Amino acid sequence: MEGEELPGHLCRVIVETIQDGCSPQRATGDGGVQWLGVRPDGGVSFTVFDQVKFGPQRDGSALAGVSRDVAPHSDGGFTQFGPGAECRALLSGWEFADGGLTLRQEWPGIDLCVSGPGYLPAKGCVAVRRLVFTPIRECPQRCVVLTNDGAICDC
Repeated sequence: MEGEELPGHLCRVIVETIQDGCSPQRATGDGGVQWLGVRPDGGVSFTVFDQVKFGPQRDGSALAGVSRDVAPHSDGGFTQFGPGAECRALLSGWEFADGGLTLRQEWPGIDLCVSGPGYLPAKGCVAVRRLVFTPIRECPQRCVVLTNDGAICDC
């Protein structure tokens, strides 16, 4: 994504729960200032807080960082946390519509996927959340810089 000329916007992001059967529940609320750009193929490129994508650690601590992501994913959005079907997860089931992203996640639980990371929920679950993007200002993709506080435009 770095250096591309894709037009886009810095946006204020609010994360809303549609469904969440996880414990601990996945992150909602203020998603910070992030970047969103619609690609010529109809897909999207965007930034997202790791805390929003992965959720809280089991000990209650927050994941730090911002990462770049795309939708749709070429691999369908699946991740493997360890050997076996019990460690397979759908973490990036992104769908873009009406200026926002819906994120469907099907999580394995640490009860069966014992080698998984600290942000796995206690038991397998499904979470569906909506990220609502409200544009703040235009910013081409090549100018997007990731910080601990979100995305900024630095051109």
